[in-house]
Amino acid sequence: MSDEDAVRAFYARYPDGYFDHVVITAGHSALLGNVIENNRTVADLRVQVEMKFFNQMCAVPNGHPKVRRWR
Repeated sequence: MSDEDAVRAFYARYPDGYFDHVVITAGHSALLGNVIENNRTVADLRVQVEMKFFNQMCAVPNGHPKVRRWR
């Protein structure tokens, strides 16, 4: 998900308007649990935020032409 070239290659296999929806569930947020009780560090949190945010920022701009326009 974070390899923009791989994401582009994935979407290139499909014509514009091919998908009805794109759902992105990638991430490890379940591993954080209770941040205080599990003694998670800022580095732990940064990994989670970067994975969730940047994966979506990679998928959305590259995939939006492939999502069917509903009117």
